[in-house]
Amino acid sequence: MLDGFEAFALQEAAHAIRGIVFTEHSDEVYQAHLSDLCADPRPVDLVSACQKSRAFRKLHLEDKIELLKNAFFDLNAMKNIINFDPEIDGLNFCGVIYNREKLFTKNLYLRKKAFDLMDTFPNRFRTDINVCALLFLIIIFNPDLPELKYRYTIKSEQYVYIYLLRRYLVSCIEPICEALDYFYQLMTTIEEIRQLKIATEQEFDTSRTNGSYLLKNRVVRFIELGSVQQ
Repeated sequence: MLDGFEAFALQEAAHAIRGIVFTEHSDEVYQAHLSDLCADPRPVDLVSACQKSRAFRKLHLEDKIELLKNAFFDLNAMKNIINFDPEIDGLNFCGVIYNREKLFTKNLYLRKKAFDLMDTFPNRFRTDINVCALLFLIIIFNPDLPELKYRYTIKSEQYVYIYLLRRYLVSCIEPICEALDYFYQLMTTIEEIRQLKIATEQEFDTSRTNGSYLLKNRVVRFIELGSVQQ
């Protein structure tokens, strides 16, 4: 069982990230995503979700920009993995079916890796907001980026989310050895997701010339706008 601090931290993480983990399905939402080259999460939604996290809000502006502009494509790849439905061999977004054979067509090596991740990601976690939120936050708080100003602060925050993921799995899965197997599988998935960044950028560049650059700039703009409004 989680203690009081762990339960509170997990609840806060899930509340902050819920909106980009589980996307509302409607025609209006679909049209909004089309305007962002079908990115999921969209730049504005990603920034809005992160601003709900106290850990993110207290970061230096330059570190916020560095983290999110780098995590954006990782998270889009992660959403493809989480939302994959084996029954339709693809993704259902706002009632539109996207067969996975249409994904990552510009990079066959990474395409195979993406398909392997879709097939092996544990189905029990695809709808678990706690697991998904923690995976997203571990990806976002990446202390290995070269241009960070306060690397150790970010490393400390990432460690908290890694610790919470392990504790959550151990608290709800028995035996412990099975929980730890899932933990190591999920941590490995995060590392492999980061390799899909190139293929994800290529997908957006196929949709529109310099599409990945456009989306990354939108992330930066929304972070800067949020900083001014605070």
